[in-house]
This record gives sequence, C-alpha cells and structure tokens, in this order.
Amino acid sequence: MKKSMFLAAICSLSLCIHNSIIAQTTKTIYSTFEVANLKEVTLGFDLKRVEVITTKSSRMRIEKTVRVPDISLKLLDYLISTGRYDLVENQDQASAKSIIKDKKVNHVLVIKGKECKEEFSYVVYLPDHIQQVNYLSEGAAHISKE
Repeated sequence: MKKSMFLAAICSLSLCIHNSIIAQTTKTIYSTFEVANLKEVTLGFDLKRVEVITTKSSRMRIEKTVRVPDISLKLLDYLISTGRYDLVENQDQASAKSIIKDKKVNHVLVIKGKECKEEFSYVVYLPDHIQQVNYLSEGAAHISKE
C-alpha cells in the first residue's frame, strides 16, 4: 500500500513538473541593422527589458526573446514566420539617426478564446561608434553613451 502511494505521489509530481515546463514557450529571434554611418539610435522597447552591450562592429544586432504561455512551439514558430514579432527601422541618413521598434504594438494574443500575454526581452549589441542611445518607452530617461 505504501509503495503504491509513493508511486502515485511521484507520478503526480512529475506531471506537475512537466506541465510547468511546457506552460511557457520561449523563442529568440535575431535581427541585424546596418548602422555604420549613424551616430544616434532610438529604441522603442520597454527599458526594463533591454540589455545593451557595446561591440566593435558596424552592424547592430538585436536578440528579441518572446515568451508566450500555453502555446506550442510550432504555433510560436508560425507566429514568428508571419512577421508578428518583426522589428522595423526608420533611418534618417541626413541626421545620422535611426529609430528601431516593434512592428506590432498590440501584444494581445487570443487562442481558442483564451488571452495569452506575450512577454519580450531584448539584448542589443550596439556598435561602439554610436554616440547616443534614446528610448521611446514610458518613464525612460534619455541615455547618452560616453
């Protein structure tokens, strides 16, 4: 009797662990932007979810990590392939400025009548020749590189 109770407890625990592991699907998307002639970049992302790393490159690389609860990896791959998580760039060569932001701003996803909240984080590999970085998000301060 004790042995069967122990096995039932182990099975329940493993099922709970399995469900918590598949409860949130995560994927990282990579985007590259040519910024060789630019001096200023404005990022339209939530400042709390951005990490900026300076590099010795002429291109800016952005790693956007998407987390969506309760969907399959196959569905997330489909959403990525449709361009839902693309980044867009508006570049002004005359003023040597660029604005990079999410293509889609409304991040509410409804699947089978259930709302799935998408979460994002960003790692920005910024070339060291960029003199200034600004943020468009609420409460974000103007940040200058030295």
